[in-house]
Amino acid sequence: MTGSFRHLMVYVSDLERSTTFHDRVLGFLGYAFAHSGDTYAVWNPSRAGYSFGIVLADSTMRDDRHIRGRAGVHHLALNAECREQIDALYDVLQEIEAVVLDPPVACPEYSPTYCAVYYEDPDGMKLEVAHY
Repeated sequence: MTGSFRHLMVYVSDLERSTTFHDRVLGFLGYAFAHSGDTYAVWNPSRAGYSFGIVLADSTMRDDRHIRGRAGVHHLALNAECREQIDALYDVLQEIEAVVLDPPVACPEYSPTYCAVYYEDPDGMKLEVAHY
């Protein structure tokens, strides 16, 4: 039996702000808001795949940030169905005033058809949406 990835939970400093942000981006990518509670929110993909959730961080640690280059998660990459979806997501990111690290760009060093947009969530976590 091969195990598969089930879900990802990301701790956030402001649940309302992060829920609004991720609902726009994940909704655009075909995720549906599944459920929430006082300290969390979860989205599920429209077809088989992993769930994405956010959890309100402990108030004593909300300002702690991951430093790039330190051991730990560098970024999370989500799939796009086509290059046009990446371009359209870029427009959404601009509408919601997300920090865009790299606008839609071809990345032939990864594969001949690889293209992606890189951005940060409200807490500065690096995210990528890619198609290849």
